[in-house]
Parts: sequence; structure tokens; C-alpha cells
Amino acid sequence: AYWFIILMAIPACLLALHASWRGNSISGLVLALISLCSLLLGMHDIRMHNYQISLENIYLLPLSQIGFFIVFAFIIRHRYLEGVESLERSREVLAQRLREREAELADSYARLREVERRELLSHERQRLMHDMHDGLGGSLAGMLRMMERDDCNTDGLKAALQECIDELRLTIDSLEPLESDVSVLLAGLRFRLQPRLEAAGIRLVWRVEALPLLPWLTPSHAMHVMRIVQEVVTNVVKHAEAREMVFSTQADAAGACIRIEDDGKGFAGEAGATGGHGLRNIRYRAALLGASVRWQARATADGGPAGTCFTFLLPLAAPAATVADPH
Repeated sequence: AYWFIILMAIPACLLALHASWRGNSISGLVLALISLCSLLLGMHDIRMHNYQISLENIYLLPLSQIGFFIVFAFIIRHRYLEGVESLERSREVLAQRLREREAELADSYARLREVERRELLSHERQRLMHDMHDGLGGSLAGMLRMMERDDCNTDGLKAALQECIDELRLTIDSLEPLESDVSVLLAGLRFRLQPRLEAAGIRLVWRVEALPLLPWLTPSHAMHVMRIVQEVVTNVVKHAEAREMVFSTQADAAGACIRIEDDGKGFAGEAGATGGHGLRNIRYRAALLGASVRWQARATADGGPAGTCFTFLLPLAAPAATVADPH
């Protein structure tokens, strides 16, 4: 049986030598040579076992097996270190690719931000052009028509110039950073409107409380809010013959409520809210904001008119509805 094992092992070792040589595997060659040497040493041990040589000799096959396992352990250790090194190289390659990808993404993000900035600037330029054309341009055109008709009385020119200044101030105020705080917007309006009310003999009562932040309040929306409030104040100054105006705010689950009350002559029910160019503008701008507006006539104890209460409710969520320009 031992000789049969030796005869089977010899071609196996030769095949291993041939495969290692063709595969240029040094470790395979070493193991194949050690295995071939083990066969020779095994033949020595078999002869010693069969009393063909002196029993005073030692068995050599266990010694060769010890050498085989030492070499095998060295090869395993070498393969393990190569695997670890390969893994480190793979990690470095992956990290390099990741850095390159991050650089590409950062470059793409920078280009996207630049495109967004340009679009924002273009949109803001268009808004300013539209506001100045409709506001300041209309006032200046009215002054030009007055001069062409030789209707240049001092009071008329003064009022027209005041309207131009108010329009310019509104445009400038709409560019101020509000950080979604409508209270800051109202504070700026008070600074602009109070001298005008005092000049008209109207006392301003300011009862503005802190309002919730409106994340959708962009400069364009701020302009609509300011124009609505300015239009209401202008109507009070020109038509109400009021002596006092109460400006108050209130916040609830529905949104931020702005209320303007005066003690002028008022009007009956909602009749005053349905006619007039300025009131249609107010409704149109409120629709753009997704807000609601309402006029209510106040009455005295004897049933007589005691002014008007204007309510302006701004929603907490961003406006989604789009409406057509009434003009």
C-alpha cells in the first residue's frame, strides 16, 4: 500500500511542478519540490520499517513534513500580507475616485448655484422694471400730462412728486432683507407713512404685535403687501376725512392678520369694496399672495357711520394660486 501511494504521488508532484513552472509560481515550485523530496524520504522510512536498513537511523518523513508546513505557513502569511496591501491600495484608489467625484459634484453644484443666481438676478431685474414701470413710471407720466395740459398748480405737482417718492421708497424697501418677518416690513411702512398721516392731520395708533415668520415672503411678495397697505392708507387720507387711524395685527392658526381702522365717514356694508380702480388692485394683489381682504363699515351707537375696518389676512403657507391681471 505504501508503494502504491508513492507511485501515485510521483506523477502528482511532477504535475504540480509543471503547473507551477507554467504559472510562474515560486511558492508552488517550492511546495512541489518539498513534496517530491518527502517522497524520497518516505522511501527511506519504508525501507527502515521493513528492516532493509539499520533501525539505528531516524525517520526522516516527519522532518520533511515539518519543513513543508513551515513553508506553507510562510506562503499563507505572504498571501495574507499581499491581500492586506491590495485592500489598502483598493481603499486608496476608492478614496481618490471619491475625491474626484466630490470635486466634480462641487463643480456641478457651483455651476448650478451660478445659474440660479443669474436666474434670480434676471427675475429681480424684471420685477424691478415692472414695479418701476407701473409705479414710478405711471406717476411721472401723470406729471408729464399735467405739464402738457398746463395744469401745473403747486398742490398737484407736490402730490405727484410725493407719489413718485413713495413709489421709489416702496421699491427700495422691498429689497431690504426681511428674513420672512412681516413685522419688520410693517415697521418700515410705519416709518414711511407716519409723516404723511401727521401732515394730513390723522393720528396714528400703533398696536402691532409679533407675527409668525412667513417663509414664502420674497421681495416680490413684500412689494404686494406694501402696496396693499399703502393703497388702503391713501384711500383713508384722500376720501375718509378721518382723524385717527388704528393699525393692529393679530396671529392665529389661519395666518397673520393686519387690521387698519379709521374713524372717517366710511361706507355702507361691502359696497365700497366692489368699485374703484384702487380696490380692484388690492384684490388682485391679495389673490397673488393667496391672502384675503375685507372691508367692514363701523357704526356709532346711534347707527351712524363711524369709519371703516380693513382686514388683511396673510396665509402661513406659500401662495399657490395664480390669477389674471384685472387690467
